Amino acid sequence: MANAEWRLRRIMRLEADFLKAAVESEREKHNKFHPGKPEPDESLLRGRALQTRTVELTRFERYGAQVSRRQRQAHQALIECRKQENQQYAAVDRPAHSPRDHSSPREPFYHPAGDPSWQENDARERTRFDPSATE
Repeated sequence: MANAEWRLRRIMRLEADFLKAAVESEREKHNKFHPGKPEPDESLLRGRALQTRTVELTRFERYGAQVSRRQRQAHQALIECRKQENQQYAAVDRPAHSPRDHSSPREPFYHPAGDPSWQENDARERTRFDPSATE
């Protein structure tokens, strides 16, 4: 990702330098073919530079899109790697009896083994087994 970020910044600098050189070239061309006439406005020179150098600018754009795509893919891979790592840590840190959902507060552990009154469809609130509370 750092490499892609560096390349994107480099492309922007190269494109800016290329456009500065193109504007200077247009200025020199104007002074060569129209001596004595006032120089055109800077925006006009930029416009001419952009019109005459579309092929080169398209290359910069393609290269920038390619690098940006690589950066996005690397970022997605990093996010997926971190998700997997977090899941692995959660699996290691989770006790064997703990529910998978960590969003709710932890309930007291209750196991129906040995409780003859407990049934599979029993809707009572789960609590610790208390022998004195049997029916």
